[in-house]
Amino acid sequence: MKKIKRFIENTYNLQYMDISNFKSLISNEIEKKEREFDSKCPPTTNKSIDSLGKQTINSSFYTGTGGNIYLYWRQYLFYKKSPKYLKKFKDALQTNLNIINNTKKKNYTNSFFMVDSGIYLFCCIYGIETKDSNLFIEYFNKLIDLKKLEINTELELELLYGITGYLYSLLFLKKYLLSIHQIITFHKEENILNKIIKNIFFELIKKGIDNMNLYKWDKCLLYPFPLWNNPHLYLGAAHGLIGVIYLILCTIKIYPSLLNYEDTNISLLIKNKFGNLQNLLLINLNYIKSLQIKSTGNFPHDVEGKDSGEKVHFCHGCVGAVHLFLLADEIFPSNNFKDVALKCNKCLWERGLLYKGNGLCHGMSGICYSLMKLYLYTKNELYLKETFGIAYGTFDPRIQELVSKFVDPQRKAKGIPDTPYSLMEGDGGLLIMYYDLISLIDGDNDCMTKVFPGYEIY
Repeated sequence: MKKIKRFIENTYNLQYMDISNFKSLISNEIEKKEREFDSKCPPTTNKSIDSLGKQTINSSFYTGTGGNIYLYWRQYLFYKKSPKYLKKFKDALQTNLNIINNTKKKNYTNSFFMVDSGIYLFCCIYGIETKDSNLFIEYFNKLIDLKKLEINTELELELLYGITGYLYSLLFLKKYLLSIHQIITFHKEENILNKIIKNIFFELIKKGIDNMNLYKWDKCLLYPFPLWNNPHLYLGAAHGLIGVIYLILCTIKIYPSLLNYEDTNISLLIKNKFGNLQNLLLINLNYIKSLQIKSTGNFPHDVEGKDSGEKVHFCHGCVGAVHLFLLADEIFPSNNFKDVALKCNKCLWERGLLYKGNGLCHGMSGICYSLMKLYLYTKNELYLKETFGIAYGTFDPRIQELVSKFVDPQRKAKGIPDTPYSLMEGDGGLLIMYYDLISLIDGDNDCMTKVFPGYEIY
C-alpha cells in the first residue's frame, strides 16, 4: 500500500520572520473569510454544505451548522461584545435550536461536538449575556438532563463522541461562570453543576480501571473506541487516553480538592489499586510520556505504541499532547512534564504544514494552537514566530496550491475538506484561529479565547 504524504517540507526561515507584518496580513484574511461566511454560511444557515455542494441537515459542532454557534460566539468576543455580533450569535443559536426541536432523532451521545450538548451550553451562555435568567435555567436543566442518557445507553467514553465530551460542556460552563465573577448568581444550579462534574470525573476513572481489568492491562487507564465495533485503544486527544486525561486534569484544576477526595466507592477502588488519585494520574502521565518518539517528539496513535507516529493531527499525535503536558506541569510541577510538551515542538514545526490543509482537527490551525500554547506558557519568542510561520502557511499561495492538489482517499473531493465551512474540518476553525492570533498581538487576555475549540479548558 502506497504511503500517503502527510506534510509539506517546512522551508520557512525563522530568522526572517517579521511578526510586525502579520497583523495586517491576518486582518486581510479575516476580512476575506468573513465575507465568504456571510455569503456561503451565514448564521441563519440550516444546512451543512459538503465539498461536492450537497446540502444536508447536520447540526453537530464538529462538521455541521452547530459549529457556527461557536464561530459566532468567538466573533462576538473578538469584536468586544458588539450588539451586531451578539445578534449573529443569537441567529446561529436559534437556527440550530430549530433544527434539533424539529428533528426526530435518537440521542446516542451527550458530547459537546454532537449537537444537543453544545447547543444547550451556548443557550445558557446567551441567557447570561442577555441577563435572561429564565432562559439560562431552562437550558441549564436541559444540559443537565443529558446525563440521563448514560442510564439507558452505554455511551462512548472519549472526547469526540463520548462522556468526556459532555464533561467538556459542563467544564466550559463552569469556567464561564467563574470568568464573569458571578455577576449573575445561580447557587442552586452551580451546586448541581459541581455535583454532576464530580460524578462524571469519578465515572471516567472507574471506566478506565474497569477496562484495565477487562484487557488485563496494568500500564494506564483504558478507553476503547468505538465500544461496540472493533474497538481500538487510541492514545490521541479526540478518541483516546490523552483527551480523557486532559479533561480529568481540567476538572482538578477547577476543583483541586478532588486529588484528596475519599468519600466515594471509586475513591476506595483507586486507593486499593493505586494508593491514591495523584499516583494513578502520575502513572498515566508517565506512561504516555514514555511513548513519545525520541527522534521526532511525536506520539503513536495507540496506547501500545505499535506505530511510528506518522500522524501529526489533533486526533492522533502530539498536537493534543502539548495541552495535556503543560497542564500536567501546572498541577504536578516537580515532574518535568513541561519537557514533554517542549519536545513536541520539533514535530509541530517541521511537520506542521499539513497536506490536509487548514482545519483544526487534521490541519494547520490545530498545529497553530499547540505552538500558541507553548508560547503562552513559556513566553519564548521562538514559539510565537513558529505560530505565525505555520499560520502563514494557511494563506501562502505556494502551500495552498500543494494542498489543493492533494489526493486523500478518505475525502470526497481533491484538496478540499468534506465539510469546508465546518468548525473542526473547515474554515470555521481557521477563522477562529485568526481571531486569536490578532488577540495575541493586541495583548488581549480574555480567558475564553486562545483555546482549542471543544478541547482546551486551561
